[in-house]
Amino acid sequence: MAVANFDTANDDDIGDDLLRLVFISCHPVLSTEARVALTLRLLAA
Repeated sequence: MAVANFDTANDDDIGDDLLRLVFISCHPVLSTEARVALTLRLLAA
């Protein structure tokens, strides 16, 4: 049963663009304002 629940939980599709946005919004090269803007974009998606 645990395997079936695990498979069901992994059915959520996270697009590559959204995943890229997660990593980019944490990049230390970006200014604080740019990180905040990207984080807000991520939350609004």
